[in-house]
Amino acid sequence: MAKIIGDSLEVTGAVDLDSTLNVDGATTHVGTTALNDDVTIADAKNIILNTTTGTKIGTATTQKLSFYNATPIVRPGAYTQTYTTAAKTVPNATASNPPAGGTGATAGAYDTASNRNLMITSLTNVIADVDALRKVVTALIDDLQALGLVG
Repeated sequence: MAKIIGDSLEVTGAVDLDSTLNVDGATTHVGTTALNDDVTIADAKNIILNTTTGTKIGTATTQKLSFYNATPIVRPGAYTQTYTTAAKTVPNATASNPPAGGTGATAGAYDTASNRNLMITSLTNVIADVDALRKVVTALIDDLQALGLVG
């Protein structure tokens, strides 16, 4: 049953629409709404959510979703994270090219203490750079899991 009260339309019970429904202005609906066709949102219009409990898109990990015309899939499986240190800062790289090494018969060899120390420093910096990236990837996975976008 539908009735107009002032500037509002009040609908009780099920409503089946076999054509387009255009609504200008605010509407309130209580209960489940089944949409059996596409939904178009006009340009410069937003989906506004309340801030108390939050809103889910998909209520089970087996429901399929996609973005930008990709094939919808169920929620991807969980990542196994054994490294748990997270960081959200990507520092500048510290690694540099290692020294060239010796000359002649020892070409490529680290024939001096200075060259060996430079190589150790270069390797230490590569390890630090990889660790920094590992922390950022861990934080990114944590955030995506919290959003439910990855397992």
